[in-house]
Amino acid sequence: MDPEQTAQEVKKALMEAFKATVEAVPFMAENVAIEKVPVDTGRLKGTIKAEIEGTSENPVLVVSANTDYAKYVEFGTHKMKAQPFLRPAIKYVEENAPKLFEKELKKRGL
Repeated sequence: MDPEQTAQEVKKALMEAFKATVEAVPFMAENVAIEKVPVDTGRLKGTIKAEIEGTSENPVLVVSANTDYAKYVEFGTHKMKAQPFLRPAIKYVEENAPKLFEKELKKRGL
């Protein structure tokens, strides 16, 4: 096989694996945040979202909860203990996205 062709095929497989991983990451983060968030009325839980921003070469994961009190739940106050749900979601992604990428590479024979 031509080395140039092989290099192009490897590059294509790498990009496909990267894209698949990037597409899966927001779902991973969102699911963990939803699982971890404390629920009283469900309003906070209903506002959790995760998305990828930035460029395809430099994606940035953004996990958010759109309520005025989300930060107090996440970080606590002097009267209320913190109940983190966003930070654990980010940590989960940091720990598991490389494993997912490796799995995607193996699917493509790399």
